[in-house]
Amino acid sequence: MSLLQIYPDLNSSPDLRIVSPVVEKVDIIVVPGQYSARKSLTGLGNRDHLTKAFVDDLLPSDFPHSRILFFDYDPHSAFRSGFTENRLQVVTLHLLQHAVKLRKRDPLRPIIFIAHGVGGILVKNALLRAALDSRFKTIRRATKGIAFFGTPHRARSLDASLETLVSDFASQLWISDSCQTKTSRKAPYFVRTSSSFSALLSAERFHDEWLSRYSRRLRFLSFYGKIPSLAVPGQSATLGLPQEQEAIIALPSSQQDFWAFEGSTDPNYCIFRNKLAWLLGWIAQSVRTSSSYDRQILSDTVSSFKT
Repeated sequence: MSLLQIYPDLNSSPDLRIVSPVVEKVDIIVVPGQYSARKSLTGLGNRDHLTKAFVDDLLPSDFPHSRILFFDYDPHSAFRSGFTENRLQVVTLHLLQHAVKLRKRDPLRPIIFIAHGVGGILVKNALLRAALDSRFKTIRRATKGIAFFGTPHRARSLDASLETLVSDFASQLWISDSCQTKTSRKAPYFVRTSSSFSALLSAERFHDEWLSRYSRRLRFLSFYGKIPSLAVPGQSATLGLPQEQEAIIALPSSQQDFWAFEGSTDPNYCIFRNKLAWLLGWIAQSVRTSSSYDRQILSDTVSSFKT
């Protein structure tokens, strides 16, 4: 598992530090969650040709001042023994550690996560971990928005575990029934940040806890498929927030093909690009407000030294 810098090229990276709040100067972190039937391209980790077109070509072309990062892991291998709490924590920790390392020079550069399927659950778990673990507090502070592509947020039963939530949508996601653990479908879900902390959470409580911490701080794009039999249905794939906080978009795509864009003129890509631009615009405004506040504090501090 690794977090790959796709763009700009590491051998010719410009100075990406934010000198002034500019709309596109963000880190876009792409977290897959779909086990694709398409063969990965040689030398490109777990990116197939359509994912490569999206991550390596379309995003850098339309958002050239952003840094594009791709969490390179194989969901099928990572959860080959089933979607368990322990494996989720291992993968989450890898994502956070790599993100902190890559962002060491500019830890507060704004972050937008783009997450597909169970990748959205990884992102939510990572942000819960970041809120409770001081090693990752800069990730929590820097994250400004998330684009969810078919992430199941709610289970059919209120007392279901997170593992059951993923199992319920197994056929639409990336993991087959044969990979599910049969002995722990009712097992509770835990978020652990240290040996002294253990919060027992069902799928519903996991979602509610995350929502209570981040719903007011972030802005969201929630994409879901128009055909429920081919994708996570809208009632599970959306957050139910006011429209100024969450943009909800239905795409005529299967779960597997959410970001299988044909090119820059693909109608689905144009919708995504415009919504991402909306999110970047909100970030620019919030960063400007934050920077003005920080400058005022600095000015007041300097003035106090003069008196």
